[in-house]
Amino acid sequence: YSRTDKYSEARTKATDILDISQGTVTLTLDKQTITAKSGETLTFRAKIVDAAGDNINKGKVVFKLNGKTLKDTNGQTLYAQVKDGEAVLDYTIPSIYSAKTYTLTAVYGGGNYQRAETNGTLKLERKAVTINTDTITTTNGKTTIKAKIRDETGKLLITNTKLAIKINQKTILNNITSTNGTINLSFTTTLRPGTYELTIISGENSIYKKGTLNTVLKI
Repeated sequence: YSRTDKYSEARTKATDILDISQGTVTLTLDKQTITAKSGETLTFRAKIVDAAGDNINKGKVVFKLNGKTLKDTNGQTLYAQVKDGEAVLDYTIPSIYSAKTYTLTAVYGGGNYQRAETNGTLKLERKAVTINTDTITTTNGKTTIKAKIRDETGKLLITNTKLAIKINQKTILNNITSTNGTINLSFTTTLRPGTYELTIISGENSIYKKGTLNTVLKI
């Protein structure tokens, strides 16, 4: 108490402790389940409100896939700043990610509020492929096939894939591979001159679906 003309200054010290604790938040994902394919750019969105249900405007959120924090191409952690109760992160799923179900985790941290975490699901599906031949030639009993395998976005495959070659539905080559979407192979045939059905099969793997091309082989 500060002094006046009638009273002198006075002080006292409280024996109780003023304890200010961090507040709590509720963290939710905008979509509990997201279905996509490797190589796609997705928007991860989380909502954050305090105990009274009011939007939070402080702190940041990191997102994880199967416990691994998402980072940029330089290896730096990607943070989504919280604004008006929302944290948004655009992220391109690496093309090498396998088609399977991942646990998507959002983690909030904000200084004045306790850490919060919530989980959702990211389902990656295999991508369809298309096989297109460049040239198919047969000279002196030797057939050469040059072709390309592309995914549904038109990009060459980023992995090697098992191939099978059939002529009139009979397998003549198996357990051979394409190299990053490029087919360049030769084989010897004892077929008589004529027109045959040639089938090229690209096998399914962890990223791509099975692909089949039926075309004509002229000898």
